[in-house]
Amino acid sequence: MSKSSSSKLPIGLILTLLIGITPFISTEASVEHYLLPRTIFWSILTAIGGFLLFTIKQKSFNITFATLIWIAFTLWSLTGLSVAYSLPEFWYTFSRFSLYGAILIIGTIAFKSNRISFDDVSKGLALLAIVGGLLSWASVAEARDITEAFSPFGHKNFASAVMLVALLGSLRTAQLKDKKWSYVAIAGIIVATVTIILLRTRGIWIASIVSSIALLLGSRVFRPKESTSTVIPLKYIALGFGILITGFAAVIAQPKVEEAVFDTTNIDIRFKEWDHSIKMFSESPITGVGAGQWKIHFPKYGLAGTDAKVSAGKTAILRPHNDYFWMLSEGGLPSLLLYVSFFGFIIFIGVKSLYKTDDSEERMKLLSALAMTIAFLTYALAEFPIERVDVAIPIFLAAAYISRNSGSIGLPKPLVALIGIGLAAFTLNNGVGRLSQEKYVIKILTGNERQDPGMIIPNIENIDINKYDLDPFANPLSYFNGLSYLAISQAPNQKNQAQQRLAISKQSFDDALALHPWHVATYIQYGNWYKIQGKLEEAMEMYQRGYEISPFSEEIRLNRAEIKMRQGEYNGALHFLMNITGVQNEQKYARLVIQSLRAHNGQGADENVNEFYIKIDVESMNDNQLYNAFIRHRDNVLKETFSDSAAR
Repeated sequence: MSKSSSSKLPIGLILTLLIGITPFISTEASVEHYLLPRTIFWSILTAIGGFLLFTIKQKSFNITFATLIWIAFTLWSLTGLSVAYSLPEFWYTFSRFSLYGAILIIGTIAFKSNRISFDDVSKGLALLAIVGGLLSWASVAEARDITEAFSPFGHKNFASAVMLVALLGSLRTAQLKDKKWSYVAIAGIIVATVTIILLRTRGIWIASIVSSIALLLGSRVFRPKESTSTVIPLKYIALGFGILITGFAAVIAQPKVEEAVFDTTNIDIRFKEWDHSIKMFSESPITGVGAGQWKIHFPKYGLAGTDAKVSAGKTAILRPHNDYFWMLSEGGLPSLLLYVSFFGFIIFIGVKSLYKTDDSEERMKLLSALAMTIAFLTYALAEFPIERVDVAIPIFLAAAYISRNSGSIGLPKPLVALIGIGLAAFTLNNGVGRLSQEKYVIKILTGNERQDPGMIIPNIENIDINKYDLDPFANPLSYFNGLSYLAISQAPNQKNQAQQRLAISKQSFDDALALHPWHVATYIQYGNWYKIQGKLEEAMEMYQRGYEISPFSEEIRLNRAEIKMRQGEYNGALHFLMNITGVQNEQKYARLVIQSLRAHNGQGADENVNEFYIKIDVESMNDNQLYNAFIRHRDNVLKETFSDSAAR
C-alpha cells in the first residue's frame, strides 16, 4: 500500500464527511440557496486549512507551476476592473477564482505532506453521490416536469455534473480493501449512474462517454511498459460504459423524452451566446469586458434568436454556457490561454505520472482524478461548471493531488500559508458581505412580484450598492427603485409629491442605465416615465432604444404604436400593429387597433393599411367586428409576406 493511500489523521475523516454533507449546506436567506452558502462554506474550510499549514514542521513550502498558472489567470482578470460596469459582480467572480487558487496552494501542500489523501476525497465523493443522488431523486419525484426538478445543487444539470464527478472520484474507494467503504462507493456509483440517466442532461451524457473512453485509454495505454494488467479491469469499464449507453437509450426511447433530447432549440441559442461572446472578445481582445460582466454586455448585440422570454426582454441570459467562451469574453485572449494552459498542464502531469508509476493504487488515484478533470472540461463545452463550487471544488482538489509532486518553486512557509489564507479570506469576506445583502434582495424581488412599491423602496434603501447592485437576473436594483417611485407618483394621494417622486424615479433609471446600458426593462419604464408626462418624442426615443435591443418585446411594440397614435400618426400606429401577432395583452392591443382605425382617414403610406380600408367599411362595423376584420387582414398580410420571403 502506498504511503498516501489513507490519511492517518482526523483531518482526513473530517474532509470526507464535509464533502459528503455539502448537499445540506443551503439557506433560504440567499436568492440562490446553494451557490453562495457553499462558496462561504468552502472559504471557511480552506482558510482553516491554511492555518493548519503552520503545524507542519517545515521552513518552506513549494508552490507548483500549475498553481502559479492558475494564480496568473486569477490576477489577469484584474485587468478588466477598469472597464467593469458592476464592481460587486466583478469581485464576486474574482473571489471564486481566488478560492480555487487557495485550494490549489493549500491542497498541494496537504497532499504532499500526507495531511490528507486522495482517498479522503474519494470517500467524501462516494458519500456525496449517495446523499446528493437520493435528494435529487426526491426532487424529481415531486416535480411535475423534469426541468422543474431543482435538486440540492440548484438545477438538474448541475446535479448531473456533480453526480458524474462524484462517480468518477468514487472509483478509487470502490477498490479499497476496506469492504465497508468499498460497498459505500459501489452504492454511490449506482446511485450516481441512475441519477445521471434519470436527469437526462445531454452535456453530462457526452461527458460520461468521453470520461469512460479516457478511463479505458488510461488503463490500457498509459501504463508502465513492464505492466501486464490494467488497474481497472477492462471488462468493468466495458460494463459501466454499456450500462450508461443502455440507460441513455432506454430513456430516449420514451416519445416525449426523445423529442426533448434531440430538440436543437437550446443548441441554436448556445450558438447565439457564443457569437455574442466572440463579439465581446473582438471589442476587448486583451482585457475582455471584465469578470462577471458578460450578462451585462450580452443584450448589447441584440436579443433576437434567443428564447421567447429573453428575446422579449422579460428575463436575461446570465452566462454563455461554455467556460472557454466565458473566459475569452470576460478576460480576453490571455485569460483563455491561461485557463486552458492550467488544465492542459494538469492532464499532462497526470498522464506523465500515470505512465511512470507502477504502484497500482497510485495509478488508480491518478486515473480517477484525470477522469474527473476530463469530464469537467468536456461538460464545460456546453455549460459553466467553473462557477458551481459543488462541481469545481472536487476538480481543484483532484488537480492539487495530480500536481503535488510536479515542478515548483520554494517559498517561506509563512508567506505561502498567508497567501492561501488571504485568498480564502478574500472569498469569505466577499461572500459574507454579499449574503448580508441578499435578505433585502429577496424582499425586493418579492415586492416586484406583488407590485408593491412599499416593500421595494425601504429594502433598496438598506442595500449597500458596493456589495450588491444587480439582482441574480441581471436587473439593476436601481431599476426597481425607479419603477416603484414611478408607480407611487401616479397614486391619487401622492399628487402633492408627484414631481418629487418622478425626479427620484428618473434619477434611478439613469443610475440603472449607467450600470447596465442595455437593460431593456429600464428603457421600457423610462419611456413610460416620459409618456406619463406627455413627452411623447422622448418616450418614443426610449422605446426605440429598447426596441433595437429587443425587437420582439410586446410591451415595447405596443407602446411604440400607442405613441404614434397619440401623436396623430395613425398610419404609423397601424403599421406597427399590423406586424404584431400572438399578443398577451390583447386588451391593450385591441384598444389601440380600434382607436387608430376609427381615427385614420383611410389614406397613408402603408399599402397594407390602405388595402384594409378599401376592403372594409369601417363606419358600418361595431368595435368587435372591426377588430376581427383587422386581425384577419393582418394574418393574411403576414402569411403572404412570409410566403414571399420563403420563395426568395
